[in-house]
Order: sequence, then structure tokens, then C-alpha cells
Amino acid sequence: SGWIVVAPFRSCSTEDRPCFLSGPEGSNDGRSWEPWFDGELAQSNDEGPDVRFIESMVSCIAAGYPVDKNRIYNGGGSAGGTMTSRNMMFNSELFAGGITSSSNYRYANYFPIEPLDPFTMDNSIVVILWGGPDDTFGTSDYGVETRLTSEYYAAQDNVVTVSCSGTHGHKWPRDSSFGPWAAETVLSHPKGTPVADFVLTTPPEGFSCVLGVYTDH
Repeated sequence: SGWIVVAPFRSCSTEDRPCFLSGPEGSNDGRSWEPWFDGELAQSNDEGPDVRFIESMVSCIAAGYPVDKNRIYNGGGSAGGTMTSRNMMFNSELFAGGITSSSNYRYANYFPIEPLDPFTMDNSIVVILWGGPDDTFGTSDYGVETRLTSEYYAAQDNVVTVSCSGTHGHKWPRDSSFGPWAAETVLSHPKGTPVADFVLTTPPEGFSCVLGVYTDH
């Protein structure tokens, strides 16, 4: 379909050491899983090492492949969704959009991922996915987390916010239809497209979506 897909490789997954660093033997350097550094950083106006790494990764790929600068998107689920939101909130100049599934907004209730001072985000689109009442992990209730996330984006005048719900819990939905639909949704709104021009299409069966803040939780 013309996509260039880039996924960072976690070296810990092939080495004899844990990737998950929280807990009594966990890391105190801002990582909750390796190599994610921004998960437990104190709130500030600095984007953090992960956002800078992702941008440098995109720049490296763009140096060797024909990348459309108006159609650069990122996405992920759970911790990857939180990283996606951090990329969008701090670097919407680069990203035309993102798909964030079951992500934290206020990590562990005390590490907000948004900038310390209000940022005006660049023209972009964000699709947020909540997995329904069973979307929980540890102390995180992703009904609360995704609603807070949608409120943040909906308050940005330049951002199309698509808030979606399913019943799949805290994982990417097994129904393969949501991913292609979400990809087509963000692709329909490249960088520079006026917010008013966006048209929300009908999501796949089993999912509901609204423009703006969630209305179901």
C-alpha cells in the first residue's frame, strides 16, 4: 500500500536479561521497560530521549527512502501508545498523526506525559482506542487514561481527535479490521489539511468512534 514501516528493535528481547524494569529490582533512570526512557521522567518541557530518538530514526530512513514529509505517522499500544502520545504532544511538527491504543496520560497517576507548559500542537490527527471495561493493567484504568488523553487533544485547535471504543480489553484487538481502518483514517488527513475538512467514516463492526472527547466513559 505504499507504507514504509519502521519498528525499533529491543536488544533486551534476545539477551538474557529482562526488558521490564519496574519493581524492586527496577530502573531508576526513567525507564519502565527497556529501552523506553520517558515512562517515568518528571514532567518538563523537554521532550526526552525517546522523542529525540524516534525523530532521528525517521530522519535516517528519510535520507535513503522517498518519505512524504506530510504523511509521517506513529502508533503503538499500552506503553507504545503512551510513547506515541508523547511523540505527538512534543513533536507534532514532524508527525502528521498517530494511533494510540490503551495508553497512559498520567502514568501511575503522578508522571503526566504532556509538557509542563501548554504547547500549541501543529496540524495533525490522533486516533485514540479504548478497549472497554476490561482495559486495565496494574493500577491503570484506561477508561480514565484514554478520556484524559482525548480531552488533551480535543482542546488543541489544530488537531483532529478521533476517540474510539471496543470491547477487547488491554491489548490490540484481534479483529484485524480496526488497524486498516485506523491507518486509512490518519492517512486521509495529511499534514496541512484543514481540521474542518476531515470526514469521519464508519468504523468496523464492534467499534464506536466520535470526533472529540469520549462520550461513552
